[in-house]
Amino acid sequence: MHIISRTRLINFWTKHPDSETPLKLWFKKVKQARWKGINDIKRDFPTADYIGNDRVVFDIKGNKYRLIVLVFFFFFLDVYKICRNTFRIR
Repeated sequence: MHIISRTRLINFWTKHPDSETPLKLWFKKVKQARWKGINDIKRDFPTADYIGNDRVVFDIKGNKYRLIVLVFFFFFLDVYKICRNTFRIR
């Protein structure tokens, strides 16, 4: 998973020091994730909620804080297979 800005997390935990450890753990787990869909996110974060428009809400520190994240899933390999079969690409 590619995280665009860690700076916002750092700015937040500077103002709210009790969120630092949970946000660092979230960051580490998400950075290593290879999610293919919302079910993969729910497997890693059972309390996460998909709220539509490609957004997921993660509960941080037992739901004391909420992190709203824009998530895109890319399926390049599947698109390539469809194009290859449709247009006879070799």
